[in-house]
Amino acid sequence: MPRLSGWDSFRAMPARTFQGSLSFPQDARPALTIGNFDGVHRGHQSLLARLTERARALGVPSCVYTFEPPPRRVLQPDRCPPRMTSLRQKIELLHGQGVDLVVVEDFTIELASRPAEWFAREILGARLRPSALVVGYDFRFGRGRQGDADALAAWMPELSIEAVRPFLMPGEDRVVSSSAVREAVAAGDVTRAAALLGRPYAIEGVVIHGDARGRTIGFPTANLQTDAELLPAPGVYAVDVDVVGGAQGLRGVANLGVRPTFGKLGFTIEAHLLNFAGDLYGETLSMRLLKRLRGEERFAGASRPSSPRFTSPWPPPARCHRLDQRPHPDLRPRRSSGAAQPLPGDAQRALRKAEPRRGVPRLRRRSPPRRGRDRRDPHP
Repeated sequence: MPRLSGWDSFRAMPARTFQGSLSFPQDARPALTIGNFDGVHRGHQSLLARLTERARALGVPSCVYTFEPPPRRVLQPDRCPPRMTSLRQKIELLHGQGVDLVVVEDFTIELASRPAEWFAREILGARLRPSALVVGYDFRFGRGRQGDADALAAWMPELSIEAVRPFLMPGEDRVVSSSAVREAVAAGDVTRAAALLGRPYAIEGVVIHGDARGRTIGFPTANLQTDAELLPAPGVYAVDVDVVGGAQGLRGVANLGVRPTFGKLGFTIEAHLLNFAGDLYGETLSMRLLKRLRGEERFAGASRPSSPRFTSPWPPPARCHRLDQRPHPDLRPRRSSGAAQPLPGDAQRALRKAEPRRGVPRLRRRSPPRRGRDRRDPHP
C-alpha cells in the first residue's frame, strides 16, 4: 500500500492506538510518557525502556501520548524542521520498542492555548489517569510551555513522576536529539545518523515508471516517489531494501539527486537492486541507507557506466629507452689505457638487447636540402 501520512494513515493503525484522549479507556491506568518522539532515536529509546520497566513493575500497560501534527508545525510553520517519520512509521516504531498503547491527540491552536494547569487536570487527571508518569529531562507542556515536572507534582501530588536523564552517545558528551539526527542525514552522513537512531535511516516510496534510461545501459533501476520530508545530501548510497509485503533485505545501490549527467531537474531516487529480477511497479519499498559511497557527479556520456576513478598507490615506472636510441651509458663498453678487453657475457647480451630489432623503424636524422643542379631545388 502507498505510504500514508497524518490522519489519513490512522485506518492502518493497530487496535492499540487511540485517536484522541477522549477515546482512551478510563480503566487502563497506564504508566505514561508524553512527547513528540519524531524519529524515535536512541534518546527516545532510553526513555521508553524506562517507561516499559516502570509499567512492568506496577503491572499496568505502558502508554505514549503524542500529537499530530507536530506542535511546531502549528505554532511556527515557517520554522518547523522536516519530520523524520510519518505518523504511521512513528507508531510502528513505538510499538516496536515494547509500548503497549499509543494515544494520538489532534494538536490545534485551541489545544495550544490551554494553560498548563488545565492540561494537568483535564488531560492527565480526567482522561488518561496514569498510574505513573515518566518524562524527559526537558519536559514542558501547556500554553507557552509554562508547565514542567515540578509544577505537575504540585498540582497532582498523588502522581508518581520520574524525569529521565538525557542520553549521551558512548564516548561523547553530546546529547542525542532529533536535531542531531537531522543534521547528519542532511549532510549525507547516514553512518552517523544510524548510530544516533540505533538503526539505518529509511525512506519509503512507491515505485513509479521512469524514462527507462537505466535499462538501456544495463542497469535497471526502481524509481521511488516519496513524500519523505527529510532527504539526505545528493549522492550514491549503499542501501538495503524491503518490499512491503514481499521480498526483504535486498541489497542495492541508490542514486539520490538531480541526475546532472542527463540534465534532469528535481530530486529523484533511483535504486538498482543487485541479483533481483521482477516487476516492482506500484510496490511500496522501504529503503534503508547504509553508507554514502560518493557524491553525485556529472559524466561526459551515458552510453555505458563510467569506471571508478583510480589512483595508483605505486610510483610511476622508470623511464624506458626506445630501441632505436643509443644504449644506456652503463651498457657501453669502457675504454682503458691498456689493451682492449673483451666484454663480459652479461654486457654483450645487454648490448644485443639494446640494438634495434628488425621491423622496428629507426628515427633518421633529416638530411639538409640538396643544393646545386638538383631537379627538386627550385633555386639552384
